[in-house]
Amino acid sequence: MTAAPRVAWKDKKAKTPVVVVSTHATAHHMEEHQTSRGRLAHKPSVVHSDNDNMNGCDSVDQNAGYNSVFERKTYKWRKKLFHWKVELVQLNALVLYNETRQQRVSLITLKKMLISELVNQAVDMMQQKQGSCHGLPTKKEVSRKNS
Repeated sequence: MTAAPRVAWKDKKAKTPVVVVSTHATAHHMEEHQTSRGRLAHKPSVVHSDNDNMNGCDSVDQNAGYNSVFERKTYKWRKKLFHWKVELVQLNALVLYNETRQQRVSLITLKKMLISELVNQAVDMMQQKQGSCHGLPTKKEVSRKNS
């Protein structure tokens, strides 16, 4: 069994080298690409393909950071991981919602819609469970407050 190629490469802007292990590319193959200033630069094919294919991941992380509900520091990593997964689910829902509708919405608008729908469902469930809930708002009162 052969070992996967390992590449250590340092960009001009980077302080430390980037170390990459990949089974999809050769270690010594360099690719030329044009920089934003028009110069030719050489970088390993592993780094070049990673830069081309990881833009979706980077933009998801960036969008998750813009409107994150859970920004405070915590020592409980499980809680932070849970909230991060909820953010990713909401971002995926936003992508699916915007692809299936003609009118696009922002992430904040989608979160407000989700909260409103969850509150309405909770009120319905409580009213069905107890008949008439004393002290709980009706569905009409909740929808009036959210509008």
